[in-house]
Amino acid sequence: EDVEQVLCYLALGHCCENDQISSAKYEQMLKEKKPNSGVAFRLSGLIKQEQGEYHEALLLFDKAIAAGEDKAEMLFFKGEIYSDNLDKQAEALEFFREAIKLDPDFIGVEYAIGLAYYRLDQHKEALPYFEKAMLSESQEKQLVYYHKAECLRVLGKNSKAIDDYNHAIQLNPSDGYSYHGNGWALMELKRYVEAIENFDAAIANDVSDAMIYFRKGSCLQEL
Repeated sequence: EDVEQVLCYLALGHCCENDQISSAKYEQMLKEKKPNSGVAFRLSGLIKQEQGEYHEALLLFDKAIAAGEDKAEMLFFKGEIYSDNLDKQAEALEFFREAIKLDPDFIGVEYAIGLAYYRLDQHKEALPYFEKAMLSESQEKQLVYYHKAECLRVLGKNSKAIDDYNHAIQLNPSDGYSYHGNGWALMELKRYVEAIENFDAAIANDVSDAMIYFRKGSCLQEL
């Protein structure tokens, strides 16, 4: 199993670095070691996803399930494709919900569900899933804070949103989008000087959105 894990990491790593020749070599080595196995289908599915061949990836994840690979994980991967790559959030939610039924402790699925609701502009529905994700061992805490703050701001809970934007900024001081959101929430609370500071930080961190300049200008008019 250790050898299989190494081959998977090597194949995926080279694929992510756009070294398709090396990636294919390690993928073939795994297929020869474990032909028609769940782990081989899983790897091929992840590689196809990385290469943008999403429908082929979905078929391979189905084959991985049929071959006995962890069903919750495969459903999660399918949900990610529908959410991140195909922008079909309703379908993604079905896969995520089924995955969490099979494995309630699956790390990352609460954030994925929240993100799908967020992308549907269903911020009230997204919020409790981001709150649950904060309690998990997610490695994406900065993104959880950011998206939770976005939901709070849209729902008019600007003071709470500011707290979460600041947490996101602490975890990633170059996160221009959190500075922008923070400035927007501060602007809503008429804290114009602080808002301008955050808009400037967003601009300094390469967020190219004309609305930053518009909101900054609106704050300057209020001073």
